[in-house]
Amino acid sequence: KISNYNNMNDLAILFAIYTGMRVGEIVALKWVDISDNYIHVNRTQIRYKSENGEIIHEIRDTPKTETGIRDVVIVDALRPVIKALRKRNPFTEYVFEKNGKPVSIHSLAMVLYRACDNLGIKRRGMHSLRKTYATMLINSGVDEAIVINQMGHTDFSTTKDYYYYNNKTRGNMKKILTDAINY
Repeated sequence: KISNYNNMNDLAILFAIYTGMRVGEIVALKWVDISDNYIHVNRTQIRYKSENGEIIHEIRDTPKTETGIRDVVIVDALRPVIKALRKRNPFTEYVFEKNGKPVSIHSLAMVLYRACDNLGIKRRGMHSLRKTYATMLINSGVDEAIVINQMGHTDFSTTKDYYYYNNKTRGNMKKILTDAINY
């Protein structure tokens, strides 16, 4: 239930789960990028060290790649997340903004690490959510063109080679193989 998620960082994790967007794309989102049915992805946040060793988080007006500029479909499960975010930040420019600045990609990674620690499971990064999203789409038989659009990739082989993993149990695999080899 969305009301159980008390802070913006938790909602950002849900946002990643329901969109498969890169964490830098999520924290760079502005309210003007969100329409009724789509999220227009057109910028990203990067993290780097300055010459004096200071960590800098900077919003770039272009995403990671040219195909990263895309419209991500808003699924129904994401709507209450967007509504909760709007309620928490009704007058901000950025969707994920705190104290007048976009939240950092690093802060979201720390939230996910703490969640994993609290659950007693191996730590996973934000990129793992993206991989899980791609795997779920592929396993559900979503058309390749839709998958690569949602992911911001140029071709399906990138998604399948780097973002897909076999998450089936041995029992699931046995059933799938038994059904497939039904002479």
